[in-house]
Amino acid sequence: ACPSRATVTSCPHPRRVPSSTRRATASSSATRAGSGPGGRARLVMVGPRFGAYVEAVAAELASRGITVAVFDEKASNSNLAKIACRLGLPLPQRARQRRYLAALAQRLLDERWEAVLICAPELIDREFVARLVAGGVRVHLYSWDGSRNKGRYRSYLDLLSSRGSFDPDDAAAYGMAYFPLFAQAAFLPPDAQLAAPPRWEIAFCGTIHSGRAELLAGLRRIARRRGWRLVLFPYYHSRGLFLLRSLARPGGFALLDRLSARPFAQARVVEACVGSAAVLDIVHPGQAGLTARTFEALGCGALVLTNHPRACALVPPMLRNRVLVFDSLETLARLASAGLARPGPLPAGARYALSLTRFVDQLIAMAGLGEGLISPEGRAWAGAASGAGGAAAIAPE
Repeated sequence: ACPSRATVTSCPHPRRVPSSTRRATASSSATRAGSGPGGRARLVMVGPRFGAYVEAVAAELASRGITVAVFDEKASNSNLAKIACRLGLPLPQRARQRRYLAALAQRLLDERWEAVLICAPELIDREFVARLVAGGVRVHLYSWDGSRNKGRYRSYLDLLSSRGSFDPDDAAAYGMAYFPLFAQAAFLPPDAQLAAPPRWEIAFCGTIHSGRAELLAGLRRIARRRGWRLVLFPYYHSRGLFLLRSLARPGGFALLDRLSARPFAQARVVEACVGSAAVLDIVHPGQAGLTARTFEALGCGALVLTNHPRACALVPPMLRNRVLVFDSLETLARLASAGLARPGPLPAGARYALSLTRFVDQLIAMAGLGEGLISPEGRAWAGAASGAGGAAAIAPE
């Protein structure tokens, strides 16, 4: 056991489940989700070690009175393992991953967990899910990547008790509940902070994948000529791999002076978003959902500059006038040249619509974990909706 209280700590790992296993628990009571001693709800989350999204959701669920255990889906998160994963897993890595998932499934069955939530899976396969379902476990899914990028979950959709996605196209195609991502509490500061004048015109923080390097390099050249103030936090997990990648995409060399191989501290990212007139959000190819950065930027009172062609239709309605869409570097430059007026404090209803609270309310509704676990804000939102049930009643649309 790993005693803690709405926190994430290391756990022992019998059956070779690695030390990246984490657990968050809460001591108050709740209902459904798989009841433990005293009727407390119990839920396992299995997902990647990416940012702090999985841990943030786990902590919010724990604050509602659910005992939550969090496990990594990968046998290893080393750079070599990540490369092997991207290349389709050579045979030794594939065998290791299969053994890891088999051991994890058996552990969850031995510990008598009754509900598992798979989050943004990349390597989880049908065999793992089938073993849990055969043991009486209810398995739920939420994906925050497009199926064209990470679509293995399509092979076990028929085994799931519920399924949701941040991608409206995948939701429509595969019969999944659609609800978007969220901003963590740090990205929703008080209105007094949001009213301060900006220090920079444009901020960017994100992984330098696909064509982001070329776009950012071009923006820096234009900014130097026009005197725009930029704050850039580009990230890539390995500088060496980034250099190799830049041989094929030379625009990356222009970012080496700013590139970090470690994720930037959340406080620095919040400072950049709160201190900028606009935040640049470049979508990942192969997905139609809004990134978490969209919600974080809006929560910090900034404009969103995005190349997502449907962003205005997907953000909460009261914030659509804060989204500017571009389709090229030239369009982005024209938008910036026209003047970027920071909007500042949020309108009524926006904080809940952007929040982790709203996201977890929708997650609870999707998985049927118990209406009593939905927040008072979520129940009020659902009551104001036009008769839609479940997660749809809480949606910010």
